[in-house]
Amino acid sequence: MKRLLPVALVLLAIGAAIYVGLTPSGPPEIARPVPPIPPPESREASRPPEFPPGTTATRTTAVGPSTTPRPPATAAGPVVCPASIGAAVRGRVVDASRKPMGGVGVWLAGWRGNAPTEIAARWEGETPIEHVARASEGGEFLFENLPPDFRYEVRALAPRFVPRRAGPVRPGPGETADLGEMSIGPGGRVSGRILDVHERPIRGATVAALPLPVEGKLEEILPFSDSEAGAAAGPDGSFTLQDVHPGRVALVAEAYGFARSIQEMQIVPGGESSGIVLRLADGGSIAGTIEDGSGEEVEGAVVRAEPQGAGPSFLVEADDFGEFEIDGVPHDVPYRLTIRAPGFAPSTADAQAGNEEVEVTVDGRASVQGEVVETSGDEVGYALVSLVRDEPGWRLPVREAGTGSPRTLALDDGTFTIEAPSPGRYRVVAVAPGLAPGASEPFAVSDERVEGIHVTLHPGTEVRGVVRGGRRLLPAEVSLLLPPRPGETEPNPRGGVVPSRGTLLSRTTADRQGRFAFLRAPAGTYLLEAVAEGFAPSRTAPFEIRPGEPTRETTIDLGKTGTIRGTVAGTPSILASLKVVSILQGSPALEALPDAEGRFSIEGAPPGRHVVLALPRTRTTADLPSVDLGMVSREAFAHASVEVPEGGTAEVALAPGPKQGAVVRGVVRRNGGPGTGLAVSVLEGAAPMPIGREAPTDAEGRFTLDGLRPGPTTLIVRAASRIGGPGLVLAKTTVEASEARPAEVEILARTGRIRGRVLLPDGKGAAGVQVTIAPDPERGGAGDLVPSATQWVAKAGPDGAFDGGEAPVGAYRLTVEIPEASRTAVSVDLDPYADSVGEIRLLPAPPR
Repeated sequence: MKRLLPVALVLLAIGAAIYVGLTPSGPPEIARPVPPIPPPESREASRPPEFPPGTTATRTTAVGPSTTPRPPATAAGPVVCPASIGAAVRGRVVDASRKPMGGVGVWLAGWRGNAPTEIAARWEGETPIEHVARASEGGEFLFENLPPDFRYEVRALAPRFVPRRAGPVRPGPGETADLGEMSIGPGGRVSGRILDVHERPIRGATVAALPLPVEGKLEEILPFSDSEAGAAAGPDGSFTLQDVHPGRVALVAEAYGFARSIQEMQIVPGGESSGIVLRLADGGSIAGTIEDGSGEEVEGAVVRAEPQGAGPSFLVEADDFGEFEIDGVPHDVPYRLTIRAPGFAPSTADAQAGNEEVEVTVDGRASVQGEVVETSGDEVGYALVSLVRDEPGWRLPVREAGTGSPRTLALDDGTFTIEAPSPGRYRVVAVAPGLAPGASEPFAVSDERVEGIHVTLHPGTEVRGVVRGGRRLLPAEVSLLLPPRPGETEPNPRGGVVPSRGTLLSRTTADRQGRFAFLRAPAGTYLLEAVAEGFAPSRTAPFEIRPGEPTRETTIDLGKTGTIRGTVAGTPSILASLKVVSILQGSPALEALPDAEGRFSIEGAPPGRHVVLALPRTRTTADLPSVDLGMVSREAFAHASVEVPEGGTAEVALAPGPKQGAVVRGVVRRNGGPGTGLAVSVLEGAAPMPIGREAPTDAEGRFTLDGLRPGPTTLIVRAASRIGGPGLVLAKTTVEASEARPAEVEILARTGRIRGRVLLPDGKGAAGVQVTIAPDPERGGAGDLVPSATQWVAKAGPDGAFDGGEAPVGAYRLTVEIPEASRTAVSVDLDPYADSVGEIRLLPAPPR
């Protein structure tokens, strides 16, 4: 087939034409991206994947990842949600004497993943993005609003100079990668001869210099490199290459009937390398045809040939009839062919030079097609598109959008095609700089192509407000978080798990007037947390942002911290081994060391009721107070509880004594009878799940909880087996716990059971289907026992019967969605003693 070298030589002239189009007619301004060149998928199918959008250049500066730090807290002022923040790449073009080169054409390519070159990124299924700009009068260039966490490479083009390449760099959200100075100057000169194995010259043989990245194995990189300098050998086999790019290059020699020869070398700027001898052994070619399962030719396929022994690698593109040919292949070396084509699964075949033509069949793969648009209807080009599973409890990812999922880049017209790894229910998530992330409605993927998926991206909402402490406006640190889901946990420093406090999305610092702002927050539910020195941390209640809402304003009030002072009774040796720790649920533990007389003082205590404990100095407190406080109290030398007033001082005396703590005893009655098989737990603060002690109920529904913190205590009742609903709260009450005498309480639980049978349109049981169960807020839900965002799944058995478990009385919505039937939702009222639903009959799916 056509060799890559002649095509690449033509591109040198095209690159010069691109430069002419970039050269400014007047004083240039600092570079900004101009409308991008379409990705390869939107160009003519006959263009080979190696084709660069302009003359390329060798790398002269080995720039690693961006040195710009990612601080946990940004400077004061508006910040945007991660994945909405555009990245940037800047640099400066100079000549060999470090004089700025104004008006130089600058070309940027970016791709996702760790591919060494943009061509390799295309082979791996990525869609590189490309921008063209020009350097300012001072030689500076700046590309802004780029997708973050991409690898970016920049090439500078100037007349009479060898193009230069810098990168790759990988700026994160809101970061600017500085490439520094890109020095363009003279290239190197390489001369030598091309001979066969019998030392005879090979007239007309071609040789090209392919620039290589600074790192990486030659055999892995070479198929994905593009040549920029080439020549043909004369009658005596001699050749000369002018303006070879400095740095690491590969000299590739080819001739018809011979195997390709490759030699790696380093080129010095302005230097000369002579006496190079490239020897070519006898070789042949591998040809073949690519077809689909029906025998039709497959267009646009790319073939990579890798030797199963010593030999070069190749990368070629099949023509419009699915035919390909690879020249320069060594004899007697077996090759493994890997074929990739849009919309088809990768396929492999074995071949050898001189064998009969290879016929490769590729299998189709389910794919999803759609477009990304703004609310105005305008296309969003080059958005990062991910295919994510639509699972129970799904919510729009922000920071982790698309992680571990199939993804691609939308074309310049906003359209995209992405392959689905397996049948199932999915959503498409799109992220683009300057807009909030967005997601499509859920849809089902079987074994066919899904079309017409739309993702609308909104400008997002500006979440802004002020932080106050008393009557003052404070320069506090403000965090934007996603509230934790019911039952969501996170690891603690001791290797266990504790209830999650939410997912951090972004963080900023309020200015001196207490003002802060987060830009481009997508629709969803959030909460804000503020921390300021001398004040107790404070969180807002969760709030909802709706699509198209321009702003959301809030005020965060911080309470002034107080002081805990007191004494610990004990001998000098005991006091020397103790520390005093104060714990307020939801706040970090504070500690102080007593002096020789047992006096201590803990500053910065948030207002509220604290548990104060004398613990061994070797005891870690990083996991407090997210552990069982009853257990900690029992291991303490002494403990007490104290109320800290806002901005005031609380006095406490610690002395050894009983470690039992407060006790609560009671009975649970379920639907008028004893609540057997249940568990009573302590719910601390705003935690969504219990983190304190838990006690089972006996045959009469009785329970006992000890070691509790004195004061108002919220108790919740759940099914001890956790079957069905994931630990649903069946009942809840509040009791005053005291160390003086046990508190007695009676808890009434009114529950029913959610179960039934799902039938297919033909009346047969829908074996294995999933029934999604959630409160129905339009009909009142389950009160404050089951939050409206809670949902769980019950799986049907072989006859379609399902059991969703025990749940509080109220209104629930049951949803069944399978590819072969229409989506069906049933709203039911769950009454005490009763099953909620009989049969759910599915309707046939509408015709496509």
